[in-house]
Amino acid sequence: MQVSFPKSGYKHHAIVTNVVRKPECYEIIHMTGDAGTILDKNFTGIAEIRKERKYFDANDEMKFYDYGEYSIDKIIRNVYKIKDDNEGESIVSKRASLLYDAFNYLRNDIIYNPLTFNCEHLASYCATGLAFCKQKNALVMTENRLVTAILDKK
Repeated sequence: MQVSFPKSGYKHHAIVTNVVRKPECYEIIHMTGDAGTILDKNFTGIAEIRKERKYFDANDEMKFYDYGEYSIDKIIRNVYKIKDDNEGESIVSKRASLLYDAFNYLRNDIIYNPLTFNCEHLASYCATGLAFCKQKNALVMTENRLVTAILDKK
């Protein structure tokens, strides 16, 4: 499942690949870049995909995404009458693991860019089969600056 949590003025997106009961945490796959902050003049950097454990407590703000019938996978299965075999590992988790392996193989060849390829693009692709980012057009205030206005000037 796709999740997001607040991080320095934006929502960081990831894919949950496993839930660990003790200690209570999520195993996630997510992407980050070495571009510094979103307000830096150099917006691009090398993309890095990571497998990590994310520990949450009751005070953490986390959002879960369920695209349900809007997932390209479900649409294709419905159109072509393909049976949805829910085998242990979901297609979302399989996509995330495949991309994790591909990133590790390609290393420095994938560029992180807040507008064109960021953590939300990766997570939405894994969750739906389509890479998109809703928050790049959102009005986000960071350090008393309107990030959207800065991104639109690029």
